[in-house]
Amino acid sequence: MEIGDAESLRNIIEKFKDCPRIVRFFVTTGSFNLFALIWVEDYHTLESVSLERCSLRAQEGIRRFEIYPVQEVHYESFIDIRVISEKSLEFAPCGVHCGGCGRYEEKRCMGCPATKFYRGML
Repeated sequence: MEIGDAESLRNIIEKFKDCPRIVRFFVTTGSFNLFALIWVEDYHTLESVSLERCSLRAQEGIRRFEIYPVQEVHYESFIDIRVISEKSLEFAPCGVHCGGCGRYEEKRCMGCPATKFYRGML
């Protein structure tokens, strides 16, 4: 989706946060600035969730909307990420000290997931 402004983008994400069909929203910096991973049972359901009043396409602020049905999933059907349970390091494995980083201090970075500075969900 190409969303016209930040307020519309926030409104759409908030409105659909509990929708059981939306697996994830992805905000990007491209011309299409909001992607939604949507699960449906069949093609007819896909038409319904893309054309009806309650659909993402019908929301205020949407300039362009395209659907790319996934026909096949190759490789694993999950994203393999490494979660570090103890976040106790002072320095990241790459040697960076998140506590002294301007982007971290300005809350424009979550910090390294291996350090005590990490603010994210992992």
